[in-house]
Amino acid sequence: MRVESQYDLWVLVLFVIQKRHVLRRLFVMVRATVTDRHALWAKVLRRDFRSSRSDVMGRPTIRHRANGPWSPLIRCCIPLIVLVVITSVAFAEDVPESAHMLSDAYLKERGFQPLLNGDSLAGWDVKPWHVGHWTVQNGVINYDGRGEHKRFSENTLWTKRDFGDFELYVEWRLSAKPEMKPQPIVLYNGDFLRDNKGQRITRLRLDAGDSGILMRGILKCQANIWSQELGSGEVNGYRTDRKMSQEVRRACIPIRNADRPFGEWNYFLITLTGEQMTVVLNGQKVIDAVHLPDLPPKGPIGLQHHGDSVQFRRPFIRVKAK
Repeated sequence: MRVESQYDLWVLVLFVIQKRHVLRRLFVMVRATVTDRHALWAKVLRRDFRSSRSDVMGRPTIRHRANGPWSPLIRCCIPLIVLVVITSVAFAEDVPESAHMLSDAYLKERGFQPLLNGDSLAGWDVKPWHVGHWTVQNGVINYDGRGEHKRFSENTLWTKRDFGDFELYVEWRLSAKPEMKPQPIVLYNGDFLRDNKGQRITRLRLDAGDSGILMRGILKCQANIWSQELGSGEVNGYRTDRKMSQEVRRACIPIRNADRPFGEWNYFLITLTGEQMTVVLNGQKVIDAVHLPDLPPKGPIGLQHHGDSVQFRRPFIRVKAK
């Protein structure tokens, strides 16, 4: 049995409760508590109550004998307990939305293929101006943020291969020491908060840099990596495009901030199907099936240059069949 979500799990639990009449028994228990607690246990546990002797207040002391080692109420709950344990384990194993990093074996078993071969960038389009800035050591892609090309975007590192629909797993961290820097404030509709003169209003926050995962070969389709209050995963190119509808721009803002503290490793699980993208960050969904109009059908995947040091490791991809 495959449990796709926590919702499915509780549907099964409620179904079993209904079938085992646990709710009915509990209702009898509550109702009988008000009237006659002795009748309650006789009715629910089916025990044989016998009066033996009175206490000092003259009230009868009740002695009971259970019908077997397990009361019927406990026996009817055992299947429910077993179901909860089994389905909880199934849910944890089948859904790759865990706060913990996913292992190589786990990913390969589900059809993911690595985009990095050891300490080689053979599958990446390394340009002359990338050399010495984009490096690999012990399976970690290191970027010093000091790309030499005059065109800002040319310092981004792209895969040689184009991809259409896929699921991408990649771990990342901003490796610089965080410093207090002014950061803009983003409103609910995707706009920046501005003053009467049209200038962005900022506030000081700890900042360790900026980067991102680019898809379909364009800068606009991006799962942002940054230090801002919104949290990573934001689709910056579409969020800041005022030609897009309010619905699209709002959906490009992360639902929650799921970033780990500065210096710690994070992971993205990005699903891109057609013009729809979902981003899971550290096991929490931050972008939920946002529609990205006019997205190219395929293109390379890029590790973004933004002038800051950043590290990536264990990029895995599962290409979806058409």
